[in-house]
Amino acid sequence: MDFLKSLVAIQFEQASSAINQIIKVSYQEVLEASKSLKKTEELSRKIVAVSIFTSLVIAIFLAIIISRTIIHPIRELTRVATKLISEGDMTLRAPAITKDEIGILGTAFNCAIKCIEESV
Repeated sequence: MDFLKSLVAIQFEQASSAINQIIKVSYQEVLEASKSLKKTEELSRKIVAVSIFTSLVIAIFLAIIISRTIIHPIRELTRVATKLISEGDMTLRAPAITKDEIGILGTAFNCAIKCIEESV
C-alpha cells in the first residue's frame, strides 16, 4: 500500500507541477495580451486624433474656399455700386459670372443701371 501511495503522490506531484507550468504560461500570455491591448488602444487614440485634426484642416480649407467663392461676387457688386454712386458713371456694370442668387442679383443690378441710364 505504501507503494501505491508513493506512486499516487508522484503522479499527483507531476500533475501539480504541470498545472503550475500551465498557469505560469497562461499568466505570461495574459500579460502579453494586456500589453498588446494597451498598445492597440494607444494607436487607436492616435489614429482618431490624427483623423479629427485632418478633418478640421480639410473643413477649414473648404470653408475658406467656399466663403471666397461666395464673397468675391458680392464684393464686386458692392464695388460697382459704390463707384456708381460716388462717380455717377452709368457705364459701369457688375460682373454676373455665376448663375446663382448673386449672379441674378448682379444681372438685376445691371438692368437697373441700364434703365436709369436710358431714362436720364
